[in-house]
Amino acid sequence: MFKRICAWCKKDLGSSITFVEIADAPITHGMCGDCARETLSFMAKPLRSFLDQFSKPVFLVDREGRIVTGNSSGLSFLQKTNEEVDGELGGDAFGCKYAHLPGGCGDTVHCKTCTIRTTVINTLKSGKSNIRIPAYPDLHHMTGEKRIGFLITTERIGEAVLLRIDEVVDKSQPQQDTSADADNPQRCSPADVGQGMKTMNIPTHIKQFWNSFEADIGYDVSSRFYEAFHFDDNETNANALVDLVLQGRKRATAGLLWSNEMNDKPLPKVGDLSVVTNWQQEPLCIIETTHVEIVPYEEVSDAFAAVEGEGDGSLRYWREVHWSCFSRECERLGKKPSLRMPIICERFNTTAQYFCRHASRKCVW
Repeated sequence: MFKRICAWCKKDLGSSITFVEIADAPITHGMCGDCARETLSFMAKPLRSFLDQFSKPVFLVDREGRIVTGNSSGLSFLQKTNEEVDGELGGDAFGCKYAHLPGGCGDTVHCKTCTIRTTVINTLKSGKSNIRIPAYPDLHHMTGEKRIGFLITTERIGEAVLLRIDEVVDKSQPQQDTSADADNPQRCSPADVGQGMKTMNIPTHIKQFWNSFEADIGYDVSSRFYEAFHFDDNETNANALVDLVLQGRKRATAGLLWSNEMNDKPLPKVGDLSVVTNWQQEPLCIIETTHVEIVPYEEVSDAFAAVEGEGDGSLRYWREVHWSCFSRECERLGKKPSLRMPIICERFNTTAQYFCRHASRKCVW
């Protein structure tokens, strides 16, 4: 247990919290109401003083996607001054190469798949923080074969969102493939998962759906397609779980590594796009993989169970329903379920939602 104090004025907030609760405020670790109101008054000087406490680039983004201001590290990161950043739309401030298109930042077809934008919106709507989410913005100064990615963290503060740039990674550099031992799995980092795996083909039954998605965003992303699937092994759960995704409650899924190995199925990797269907195989949404980790069943965390969003969101509920599900899967595979069975823990963002009614399509972002 940890004592809760205001991150700014250090006032005792009169309660204790667990590490899991700290993860819900990964940037500020919480602040009192008085300081939040002062911070969100958008008075530049006190706000920048607060943000300058953080060593990494941090920006405060409002509901319109405009940067209220950034800290000194953020301005140095963008190589811009306060005057060039404050009040600018995120794409303009970051130099997104699509921001100059008709409609501008937030209103082009490319904005629909912008992970930075969708992550900020998700945090603003749900109030839930996102931690070290991979994002691959197309910026003016990124040319040639070099592909740059960010790891970003977001936290809601009142009616705005703190956006932190945790790391900048060069995705054009080859990374070594690391596999986990199936009988005694070790923790595997996101960079280790899915390297060197084969690309999946787009199935016929979702081809029209996928083509419509690509037409909406304006470019071909078929190289990022991973799979089309429904959750669980029965109609009731499959339809209920995809509904949770469409509601924004479910942002993760878990699978048994043994199933992938038995079926020679590649592991998901960060940046993959998958189509989620209902039990009848009707495509309903597209998700983007943001984090993959392989852990033993008994080491799945409270935080992951909460992000998976099923039942009451507790680890106890997660273990109860997943033990039953994985036990059925083990029986089909001729395996014996155990507390050490390897689980693929995958987090995702919902990129697109399509509701199909009598061959008509309505796209909701």
